[in-house]
Amino acid sequence: MIKRILDIKIKGLSLDELIWYLVLLFLLIESNIISWFLAIIFFLWILRGRYKDLIVRMKQGPFLSIFSLYIVYVIGMIYTSNIEYGFQKLETKFGMIIIPILLLSYNDFFVGEGFWRYSKAFVYFVLFVLIFCFLRACYLFGYELYCRHYGIELDEYPYTNYFFSSYLSAFMHYGYFAMYVNVAIILIYSDLLNSSPLRLFSKKSTALLVVVFLSLGVFFLYSKVGMFTNVLIHIYYFLLFVKVTMSWKTLLKSSIVVLILMIILSVVFPENIERFKLVQNVFIEKKTDSTSVESTQLRYYAWKASIQLSKKAFLTGHGTGDVNDLLIEQYRKMNYVGALKKQINSHNQFLQTQIAIGIIGVLLLLCFFISTFLTAIQKKNHSLQIYVIILFIALLFESYLETQAGVIYLSFFTFFLSFYEKDKLA
Repeated sequence: MIKRILDIKIKGLSLDELIWYLVLLFLLIESNIISWFLAIIFFLWILRGRYKDLIVRMKQGPFLSIFSLYIVYVIGMIYTSNIEYGFQKLETKFGMIIIPILLLSYNDFFVGEGFWRYSKAFVYFVLFVLIFCFLRACYLFGYELYCRHYGIELDEYPYTNYFFSSYLSAFMHYGYFAMYVNVAIILIYSDLLNSSPLRLFSKKSTALLVVVFLSLGVFFLYSKVGMFTNVLIHIYYFLLFVKVTMSWKTLLKSSIVVLILMIILSVVFPENIERFKLVQNVFIEKKTDSTSVESTQLRYYAWKASIQLSKKAFLTGHGTGDVNDLLIEQYRKMNYVGALKKQINSHNQFLQTQIAIGIIGVLLLLCFFISTFLTAIQKKNHSLQIYVIILFIALLFESYLETQAGVIYLSFFTFFLSFYEKDKLA
């Protein structure tokens, strides 16, 4: 019976391969279902005995750092007050351990052509999901116009906002979706650089057009971090292509096209530029309002409250399950009305970790980034290098390890991109 299950093939794909493809798809649609797919893979992992050589692969720096970080969170349960919430956080963070273990165990699936097969699937999934989101926005916009014309009452009237931010992102938080789209752009650029045996797109011009479309998607998703890291990706690969090929022509043309489109969109939709001006107003000109619920204002006050809490238990933190309770109480004490109303977390993973488990947790998180980046440099893995950079920036503005979507993004792509082989042109 077990042998029959293991021998199942659907259109030439083993059960394991098919489920990994489903994981890539549901990363973008419903992250809660991912745990079920991972459970199946874990079951197959045991039946196939893939754990036998795992210890050797687990000795790499990135895994040891993130595994140690999880252990410190477990230890943090000893002195936490909110036990129930602490266990919820441990459950959320468990993906930090299980996803890398499964990826490392299935390394033969993700090296060589296998890496490009799964990369191609992910890029096409991102492309199709983004197209669906735009089509859905068009439908909702048209339906609202219809309702306005015939006097049909609606619960809300977002109007053109259907094409922006959370209205556009149909399946997940728009900030996370923007970062997933950025990973797809990294994979396309890596394909162009590497001349992979299994091309993502048959023509370079098609690949560059897709990059432009995906970048526009990031722009419309309205995430400040998403847009900023998107620009960094383009600059990084532009300089890299120039360095290794000494050919300015194609890349200069594509960069000019992207720049012109961004300028046009900035003129047509000035709200995006205004979002960056809000950052200047808050952090440089100190135009702050503790009653505001605008995202930049909220982060400013969340960081101030988090710094105060981190000073009170610098070495050990306050405990795995107590962070949010303490933050809400701190907002109340400091009269941060907006942050209290939204009951937001630290919106900075380093501060969130510091409050929970102290400086040891922060150092381990930094070790994770340093070891991953050094590994990427050693292997000349440019896709992993730029990914680590944009992930580090993202964690400065979001608490990724506090949500399942964030944990999956960090743990999956860190180790998936580690299978990317040395660039042939580098």
